[in-house]
Amino acid sequence: MTVLSPFEGLGDRERAIFAAADALARGAVAEAEAMPEATEGEQHLRAAAQAAGLFDLAQRSERETLLALVVVRERLAATGAQRRHAALGPSPGLLQQASPALQERFGQPVMAGLKRQAFAFTDDPRAPVTAAPTHDGFRLSGRKSFVTGGRRADHFLVYAKSPEGPLMLVVEAEAPGVTRDDFFETLDGGQHCALVLDEAFVPAAHSLGAPGQGQRQAFDQINRTRLTLAAEAVGLMAYAVHRAASHLQAPRPDGTRLGDREGAQLRFAELWMAVFTARSTLYRVAQQFAGTGAASPGDTPPGAPEALSALKVLASETAEQVLSGALQLCGAQALRTDDPLTRCYREVRSWQFAEGASDLLRLSIAKARLEKGRGAL
Repeated sequence: MTVLSPFEGLGDRERAIFAAADALARGAVAEAEAMPEATEGEQHLRAAAQAAGLFDLAQRSERETLLALVVVRERLAATGAQRRHAALGPSPGLLQQASPALQERFGQPVMAGLKRQAFAFTDDPRAPVTAAPTHDGFRLSGRKSFVTGGRRADHFLVYAKSPEGPLMLVVEAEAPGVTRDDFFETLDGGQHCALVLDEAFVPAAHSLGAPGQGQRQAFDQINRTRLTLAAEAVGLMAYAVHRAASHLQAPRPDGTRLGDREGAQLRFAELWMAVFTARSTLYRVAQQFAGTGAASPGDTPPGAPEALSALKVLASETAEQVLSGALQLCGAQALRTDDPLTRCYREVRSWQFAEGASDLLRLSIAKARLEKGRGAL
């Protein structure tokens, strides 16, 4: 049974990328997942993705690659494979548009897998991070909470407020005045920590732009991540529907099939329609965000912030409903902790908090329309 077909609105380039991702999903992803050693499986998948020309998609700075990334992430997620993430190389994030010196020192080692970085945006409301200017840099004080991947990071991309406006800075993990605490793991297995800054000095050369540009830069990164999460969520939904269909069509000991019962058919149709709606929204918003409406490569096209917020809420909440419904249809055996369907459910449940909790995004959408006149339908 086909898990996903190329979306109707894709152009020839994206359809070719879908075909490459589909071949990878049917071959190397399945092979990697079957290998007993995780490292061996990930290396196998990485080599196959490089040969297919997909591995470096997340490392390119062009906005036009975003739609291709959506295609690949969705198709790979539709396998339900735990090791699928090895098919795409680590992204340098905001360092893609940094100075050549910062790209060489921090960005290139990240892309080569030699260093790890974490995006530190969310302030602890009791101690928001501020940047006090000095003659040759900034002194950072405050606390960031919920820094994903922060425990093993070699450096952080830190959002801070200065007297001249918000800015983004590269902060080395071992710099004086930089500490980490409150280590914890979330439902999906993600590793997080708090980042504490106590008069930590950051050279002016480590700024990713002039003061005042930080908010735009930070939200460009956040919006890209929201799009990524939505693509992954839609792919996992497709996997869940595929699993449910396979279970319903399988013959039972008495020769009947659960899928022959109208009650099961009605429940399955609800799941299918939910995925169809979410997938249509995903590609509509992805084409808008990756389009040419921006004034410059670093700008977000008009209307995209509200669309991305709506997409992220829709995809994350629908994914939980679809995974839960698929588990119900597949029965108790699917509740095993080692079953991919259960793991996928744990994965998507946490996404209702990642990159903006659902209700906070709802409020931002309402305020954009009611107070600022944005968000035309």
